[in-house]
Amino acid sequence: MKNLTRFTWIVLVNIYLVVIAGSVVRMSGAGMGCPDWPKCFGYLIPPTDAEEITWGENKTFSEGNIIQKDSALYVATSSFVTNSIYNPKNWEKYTKHDYAVFNKLHTWTEYFNRLFGALLGFFALILLYFSVKKWKTDKSFTYLTIIQILLIGFEAWLGKLTVDSHLDPSVITYHMLGVIVMVWVQLVLLKRIKESENKYKTASFEKSIYKYLSLLGILLMIAQAVIGSQVRQQTDLYIEQGISRDILADSYTFIFYFHRSFSILLVGIVIFLYLKLHEIYELKKIINWLIVTVVLEVLVGMFLFYLGMKAWGQPIHLFLSLFMYGFFVALFLKVKASKNQ
Repeated sequence: MKNLTRFTWIVLVNIYLVVIAGSVVRMSGAGMGCPDWPKCFGYLIPPTDAEEITWGENKTFSEGNIIQKDSALYVATSSFVTNSIYNPKNWEKYTKHDYAVFNKLHTWTEYFNRLFGALLGFFALILLYFSVKKWKTDKSFTYLTIIQILLIGFEAWLGKLTVDSHLDPSVITYHMLGVIVMVWVQLVLLKRIKESENKYKTASFEKSIYKYLSLLGILLMIAQAVIGSQVRQQTDLYIEQGISRDILADSYTFIFYFHRSFSILLVGIVIFLYLKLHEIYELKKIINWLIVTVVLEVLVGMFLFYLGMKAWGQPIHLFLSLFMYGFFVALFLKVKASKNQ
């Protein structure tokens, strides 16, 4: 049981680490640092210099390796050593997209993001191994672990689709929604473990309104993730058009103000829940963390808006929102399991 608990927590922490890594990739513009997937320029370990992906005499290439040539990418069709003349029969043009830029920093930033994703899958498989031992007493735990692995696989496929589509915003949004489901599944798994150990403490109070309010908070957080992704897309577009970050606030359309209005509603719900539930011992820790995250999220949001949407503030904003979502889910599960007076 100790290993089961340990790896359930490790998987949850790794989900958040993947989010941090992904947001750093987005912030730094490194999303196309590796133009292919799952390898990077056709290598398991990416290149560190443009010379490695440039055609030259007496160079060894393996099937699938990618080079830059004439502002395009070409893939080796077999393994060979080059001679003094470029042979086009050894190469085929990479056609999934036309992005052919090598930036060492971007390449390795994206590579580390993928490593975090691989680690997440590895730890999830270990969790599945330990969950099988729980099959006789709690089959649903094993089923949920399998669902989580399938979700991780789906997220990996979306990562491939993100690269192949040259960072299609809609695919990025689906990517985020997948993470939201993964956090929910992992929190349910933690709840099941505590229940089996008789450590899941529930309270006794009139819970109906709080159950629905916490569920509303979850739904609003999901809506905010979708709308926030559109705001981020709009921000990236404005910056590409040469609009200074200092005047971005004057350029936003209705979608941004809709996003901000939703956040006001969320703040109101959190404050109401805090005032009503913070004295209930079994809920105190969750509700206190919820109020802390919403305060920090509001402050970061204000900072972004009034100080020019600083790029490094955006990963913090995303991370806090996912943390806040997690506490909403934990609160909902706790309230739902409690007894009515």
